[in-house]
Amino acid sequence: MRSRCVTAVRSLVAPIATRISGSRPSPGRARALTGGPQSLLDVANPMADIKRIRAEIVIRTTEIRLEHGLGELLVDANLSTAAQGHAQSMAQGPGLCRYAHHVDGKGPDARVTDAGYRWSMVSENIAWSQGHALEKLAECFVDGWWNSPHHRENMLEPRVEDIGIGLAKGTGDEWFGVENFGLKAAVIGWEYASLRRLAEQGKIAGEKVLKGLKHKNLTADLHDHIYYCHHCGQPHEYDPEQIKASGGQPGPCTACSRQLRLPFRIRIGKGLVVLLKHDTKLFLAHLDPTAAQDRRQPIAEVTQHPRDPAVLGLKNLSSRKWRIRKAGGLQCDVPPGRSARLAHGVTIDFGGVEGEIRL
Repeated sequence: MRSRCVTAVRSLVAPIATRISGSRPSPGRARALTGGPQSLLDVANPMADIKRIRAEIVIRTTEIRLEHGLGELLVDANLSTAAQGHAQSMAQGPGLCRYAHHVDGKGPDARVTDAGYRWSMVSENIAWSQGHALEKLAECFVDGWWNSPHHRENMLEPRVEDIGIGLAKGTGDEWFGVENFGLKAAVIGWEYASLRRLAEQGKIAGEKVLKGLKHKNLTADLHDHIYYCHHCGQPHEYDPEQIKASGGQPGPCTACSRQLRLPFRIRIGKGLVVLLKHDTKLFLAHLDPTAAQDRRQPIAEVTQHPRDPAVLGLKNLSSRKWRIRKAGGLQCDVPPGRSARLAHGVTIDFGGVEGEIRL
């Protein structure tokens, strides 16, 4: 059988202005670090083969970046978990449609978020191979990505710092590979200072700040009030008074100086405002302030449209249907498991409590 290798790409960041081009570097260093291709074979322990192939993909990708003056990447456990889960979803899915970035109904941003990776930038390369010998898989996948301009752009993105690899066997001699790249949201020190400001303004309880960032709901409280620069990922605190004073514009990013763009937000009840970002989840405590502050089971989450990631929706994760009213007066139900498209002026009745979407 003729061997085949197919690749696809998905990036959640804007393309960099300057694209680096060049010939494919020699994999000599990668092979030296892995002990040569034959060292990948371990008939007695197939899982060891998968680990070695994943490691070789990381090494080959690192070799490419070093050849182009870029830094090495750290293997991140959460990115790896997301990549492996997606590889397995593709391997276990039905038919040819399983080879896709949204085969599980989620995009790479949702998968890495669910895996616990808090990101300001994430991108994903996927690959499918049939007929290649096991010891050639890493070379097949990395060469395929390198020879595709969009995949190469992800591999040579100078801002990413982390990498995660997934590898799963499909039917017969099929293999599916996933390569995730990410940059964590640098908010740890920023969070503490912002929390102090929120406490001083009376938006959160001051004693929470004193308990430090290990408090269960501390970052969750802050998360409702922050949004990210869509150019560099820098977090910013949502200050409606300041925005109102500046004519409704949030101003420039404090890190890259480019114009900030506010995300959708929802005003719940009499005044609670939650920013609807890519990783926002709503909990019962958002609808009922007297409810227990349990953030383990969300009732709603922001999702991307599977065919158009630029279109966002709010997915109903509760057990009751919602009633939405659009700006033109049209009303419809959103049953559990379905999503309401985010649009300015849409009102959602969660069941006794309403929320209004604004932009």
